[in-house]
Amino acid sequence: MLIFFLIMLLSLTLLSAQPNSILNNKYNVYVILFCLILFITFKIGALEIDSTNDMPIYFQDFLNYHQLSLFEALDYSDKERLFTIMQWTFSKISISPIFFKVASWLLFITLFLISLKKIFNPYQILAILIGYITNFIFFAYILNTMRQGLAISILFIALLILISGKKQDKTFYIAIICAPLVHVSALPLSLALFVLKIFDVKLRSLITIWIFSALLFLTHLNKVVLGVVGDIFISSYSDGSLLNVYTGGVNRLDFFVFSMVFLLWGLWIRRLLKYKVNFNMYNKLLKIYVMFNIYFLLLGFVTYSDRIAAFSWFLIPLLILLPLTTLKQYNPLLTSLVLLILLLIGFYNGSVDILIS
Repeated sequence: MLIFFLIMLLSLTLLSAQPNSILNNKYNVYVILFCLILFITFKIGALEIDSTNDMPIYFQDFLNYHQLSLFEALDYSDKERLFTIMQWTFSKISISPIFFKVASWLLFITLFLISLKKIFNPYQILAILIGYITNFIFFAYILNTMRQGLAISILFIALLILISGKKQDKTFYIAIICAPLVHVSALPLSLALFVLKIFDVKLRSLITIWIFSALLFLTHLNKVVLGVVGDIFISSYSDGSLLNVYTGGVNRLDFFVFSMVFLLWGLWIRRLLKYKVNFNMYNKLLKIYVMFNIYFLLLGFVTYSDRIAAFSWFLIPLLILLPLTTLKQYNPLLTSLVLLILLLIGFYNGSVDILIS
């Protein structure tokens, strides 16, 4: 606990200074980033595999692959191909549970940091990483729903390329193709990013679709409308046997309210940024959040719909922190204050429990 508090204290102190100063420079930032990631890595390695989530299934597959060739593993596995190849590769290095957790985490965080570097400077990356470790989804994506976590970390690369406006088409298309090969639930999101890249979709149009989807969600008509499609992907999520063991509920009103709160937040911030240099980036981010959340609203009736909602919720730290970190005139005190509030929320909701236990 003491180490975590010390790293956070140093981080907030650094971020409370202007960029390129004696305190807030890239060398100091890199040292703190390294210490933070190393600390998290040790914490994840020390955790026991929780028998109540998906991790034991992934670990058992990982152990089985150790005795198989790659083609045998692909034939044996019922998981997506790229995820199976990743597990098989790890199994050939070591079959230690610590190695499996740490290697998966390091792959996730490496992809995540690569994506952040598409837009942000080192001190901005530190601020955003702190924001993310207070997000209740962040560690769940590695310690529970690992496939989705790795899929979103790949998708994040394409997402930030799109937001930045950089001409990195090859990387963008590789990312949106690879993400569904890790978890098929990322396929609609890849298509959403593709549509946003090809077409100039207006936010007003997306909000209209979101409202319509919300009405379907609230009236439970989403199941009627999409049930007709008979899509294999949807039916696999709403399987009756899964529903019997799933206690999270479907078409949950609290999930809807939570999603709507941050949509309204995004619209408010967008209005404040109307004539700022980072308006276009935030406008694109908000479009992506709306499209990802439409995905959840339409499939709110399926089993484990919270995992679909998590795709859009994963963008919440960016919705909060992107305006602060990309303004032409960086406000260090305001940024530090917001991060402190997020840390307090993380303590309250248990998001940082694994780092202070």
